[in-house]
Amino acid sequence: MKFVEKYKNRAVELLIEILKVGEVYNDFWTFTQLFGANFLYYPDIDSIVTDNANEQTHSENFSLIDGHLKKNDLIDNFILVSNNDIGDNYKWHVFWSPFVYSLGRYFDTEKLHIPYNENYKKELENKIKTGYYICYNGVTKYARMVLLNELKRYGVEKKGVISLLGVGESNKHLHDYLSYREEYPYEYEKEFFENFDFIPDSSVLDIPNSYPRGSGGAATYYFNKSHFEQNYFSIITESFPRGDYSDSSNINEEGARCLTEKTIKALAVSPFIINAECGSLSVLKKLGFETFPEWFDESYDEIPMSIEKVMFIAEQINKICSLPLKEVHELYVKTLPKVIHNQHKMIDYYKENKNRVFSDTNKLPHSAGIYRFGDCWLEINHVPTGEHHENGSYYLDGELIAQTIKGKLI
Repeated sequence: MKFVEKYKNRAVELLIEILKVGEVYNDFWTFTQLFGANFLYYPDIDSIVTDNANEQTHSENFSLIDGHLKKNDLIDNFILVSNNDIGDNYKWHVFWSPFVYSLGRYFDTEKLHIPYNENYKKELENKIKTGYYICYNGVTKYARMVLLNELKRYGVEKKGVISLLGVGESNKHLHDYLSYREEYPYEYEKEFFENFDFIPDSSVLDIPNSYPRGSGGAATYYFNKSHFEQNYFSIITESFPRGDYSDSSNINEEGARCLTEKTIKALAVSPFIINAECGSLSVLKKLGFETFPEWFDESYDEIPMSIEKVMFIAEQINKICSLPLKEVHELYVKTLPKVIHNQHKMIDYYKENKNRVFSDTNKLPHSAGIYRFGDCWLEINHVPTGEHHENGSYYLDGELIAQTIKGKLI
């Protein structure tokens, strides 16, 4: 308790000053998405740290936060951890990919054939698969629906496996999206969405036939091994911005690069094409991963999120699906070393960073596996239910509760 009493006042005082950044946000929701969480105070560096690496961090947050920190002389007292590399332009930002770390951790510790050994590699080289692609979609989102509509329009919807959550309850919603938006020029494939045999989520998470999960939820880390053994490449539909922010928001949808488990799972086992914010492939290359220009025209990565981008990606998918399976197999064999390289790189990322994150044994209440900056810290918990005014300014509601958790070397 002496540790708590020694640093509590400074931690709370500093956090309150940092949270005043809410005054520059136009809407409360956008602000609390980033700052409505737990904070850690590290006395050794006199800094408040918040870790948002598991979620999207829009690029315009960086300029708003930077302006507030500079104006109030707090540049050296705040650290934001995110998986958006655009933040690397700012002194107070740390780039971190918890999804790469978590999968690398389990690939390194479990007895799997990942990275693929020579025997399994030869087995893959000698066996022609029965399908072309895997396309996991989770919940319905506009860009995902457009892409699936395009697959149906090209007639390749049965050449792979497609999952889609909650489509039955969302048909009217989807129809509104696809039929009444001028930017999408084609008809909504109503019968397809109503009657297609989308694989159930239970199949995606087929536990007896899956790789082990990491520290997150089952959907984050389980694989259905048979899907990847029977299909050649992955169509990734990332969780980029939904486009449903209020008109009052001063956070633009673009620049929210966020490579989640959807990308990392595919990266670990197959060639891939990714429907995500522009620059996503650049992030992967920066981390040392290989991409697959042998399969797809990767200029799609330079196109901002738009109908144009989705349709371009669908065209690339159709080109591969128009090839005989034998030719696709030859392409797969040619690029299989890249897949194996990515598997090793994922394990390397874990090994390089395993002493820099909280482990399960640290008993950090809100998350294990987040980036850490020392061995002694105060955790400050607050609930973002404070009063907020029209200008979006934020007021702490109730007392900040601080507690110490003695850090342990991992």
